[in-house]
Amino acid sequence: MPDASTATSSQRLTHFSEKAEEEAGMKISIQKTKAQHIRKRAKVSDTTEEDVSNLPDDKKFKYECDKCGMTYPTKHGLAVHKGRHCKGRRRAKKPSRKGTVADRIVKRLKVERHQDTYEKVKIGSDELDNVFTFIYLGAEIPADGDGLIPVKHRCDVAWGRFGEYRKTLMSAQLPVVTRCRLQNSLVTSSTMIYGCEAWKLTVPVKKMLNSTNSKQISLITKRTIHQEAKTPTIDALKMVKKRRHQYLGHILRMDPNRLLYRFLVEVSPQQNEGALLSEIPHRTLDELLAAAADRDGWRQLLKNNEEANVGESRASLGTARSR
Repeated sequence: MPDASTATSSQRLTHFSEKAEEEAGMKISIQKTKAQHIRKRAKVSDTTEEDVSNLPDDKKFKYECDKCGMTYPTKHGLAVHKGRHCKGRRRAKKPSRKGTVADRIVKRLKVERHQDTYEKVKIGSDELDNVFTFIYLGAEIPADGDGLIPVKHRCDVAWGRFGEYRKTLMSAQLPVVTRCRLQNSLVTSSTMIYGCEAWKLTVPVKKMLNSTNSKQISLITKRTIHQEAKTPTIDALKMVKKRRHQYLGHILRMDPNRLLYRFLVEVSPQQNEGALLSEIPHRTLDELLAAAADRDGWRQLLKNNEEANVGESRASLGTARSR
């Protein structure tokens, strides 16, 4: 529930909590309720080896280099370090962690800790924890509106789901076509692109999605990651655009007094990269409303846009790191 200040929020939540318990016998869980200050991400210092060594026990990196003692959160990170950067001596100068997965993890923890410097929202006398991001209905929502964080979260969940069904998806006893259909049903359409209607579909978002999709599908089809990125067996980006187009049609057919309709038409930026309305080129609002009113015509508009973009190269999307 948005409020202009912590005082107003505390007053409203306290009143809400009292009435909920009084009239419905319900009690708000303090542990599950979080406060988020909507502002830009705090600038934090560069990651040092001291930062890594001071990580909490449950966050410590478990893969250690037997030569120099540096630790990493993944086997892949350790392998890269040994192959490219390890000096082979514990007293040698440590390589920079800038841009690594470890760097992102440590900086994320610093940003989370910085939230404790902000004012606290209270329910009665109980203080709520301040958080930089929180997960709601399967979407991770950041305080600064970073459009990559929700997509990164869905990609991470998709990797977890892929791991659950890894034996089946990579079983040589099943035809590749069958395994691809299972992948699409179990991972891609139901998990990876869940909630894509609300994403800001920028180029970095497309790169991250294309990267995750191509890496997973390449494990099934045995094609290279780059082949799957350029000519995908399962086109996750095409599925995303189709869902967003359908969602946009539903909104445009709503009653003009509905808040969602008003937000899209009156408030939502139409020309910004990745916005819903920006994905339909060279159309005025009146033309869009007329097209959306005819469901068959709206579906045909999607097909026309897909055909117009058939020649668009996917090479520019590349295979950005998503894990």
